Amino acid sequence: MPRFDPQLGPDITAFVEHHRSQPTVLFDEHLASLEETAARDALEKVRIYLDLRYWIFLRDASLGKPQRPVHLKLLDALAGGVQSGKMVCPITESVFFELDRQGDTVRRMETARIIDRLSSGVVIKNSLDRFACEVTDLFDAAIVRKELPQRPCRAVWTRPFSFLGTPRISGWGDAEDLAINKAVSSYMWTRSLQDLLTDTPVPDDEWDDNSREVAVKITQSSARNAAQMRSFAQVLDDEQCGLIDAHRAEISQAFRPYMAAQLPNGTDPETVDKTSSEQASLNLVYSVLTDKKPNLALPLIRILAGLHAFIRWQRRRPFQFQDFFDIRHACAAIPYCDVFLTEKFLRTACSSTLLNFGTSFGTQIISDENEALQVVSQLAT
Repeated sequence: MPRFDPQLGPDITAFVEHHRSQPTVLFDEHLASLEETAARDALEKVRIYLDLRYWIFLRDASLGKPQRPVHLKLLDALAGGVQSGKMVCPITESVFFELDRQGDTVRRMETARIIDRLSSGVVIKNSLDRFACEVTDLFDAAIVRKELPQRPCRAVWTRPFSFLGTPRISGWGDAEDLAINKAVSSYMWTRSLQDLLTDTPVPDDEWDDNSREVAVKITQSSARNAAQMRSFAQVLDDEQCGLIDAHRAEISQAFRPYMAAQLPNGTDPETVDKTSSEQASLNLVYSVLTDKKPNLALPLIRILAGLHAFIRWQRRRPFQFQDFFDIRHACAAIPYCDVFLTEKFLRTACSSTLLNFGTSFGTQIISDENEALQVVSQLAT
């Protein structure tokens, strides 16, 4: 957790006093206001998402040790675009997790500094929070407005402090808890990624070891079922159904307020058969994902299932540990950013005729650094 500088005590006190004077503003309303400000800030700019490989290129260039001359030019183009207010380079939890795993703390903080410089504190919510936003966005469009979402969900923008959600504290009574939580969130939204990483220890190897074991199991499972993979469409359908089933509880929970609004007046939603309600929500999600008419609903499930299916369809390519991070990058970058700078295999997969995510979402997916420089330079002018 970040340290609180004792000299910042007056700032915290000022925030608390301010929020004590607004007791009718609930915490969720306060947080929604912060997030809407973050959304406006992000959406008015060209958004360029970099995977950690590109962030390392830029870090080395910023230290005067570029791996290639093009990296220094790319840094200059991005820095100029950010400084002019034309562009921003958002991050999400995958960047944070990869960064947090760097064993060299000095190098990790050097990377954090260049991320703070180019991201301007713009963060895309973590995958669990995005999934909840995207499902709610779908139900709101399909049930209330009788249409499919016309653009990616707006409520996915946040700040570094809230990349894993926004925690709350208690113990002072309802009114004071409210003021303190609003004050803490207001203050922490001013903090940088570098602030968050200060004094944060490098994680142990347990998560990495477990993930490598899972990658091996995914590869083994794909090999065992290879004979049943008759078409890519069938493999993709299997992946989508698996994800829907894995998240059936969250989907059903998000659906219940919309179901309740359609019930006759006076009907208690708790008296409605929960099994039928759950199945209705799952059917709606599945029908939207498989609808022949192009739509942008549920991008996380769409991209996650698509990339897992693509890797399985390669048959001879094992699922790799790094795929966990790369797929997370793609699920955040492609729906919510204009340009995605990544590695070659992921660009090939996302741009393939099997997935065609770049065209579907209007995102340029680039792996070559010279091409990245050309595109960024054009956008920065």
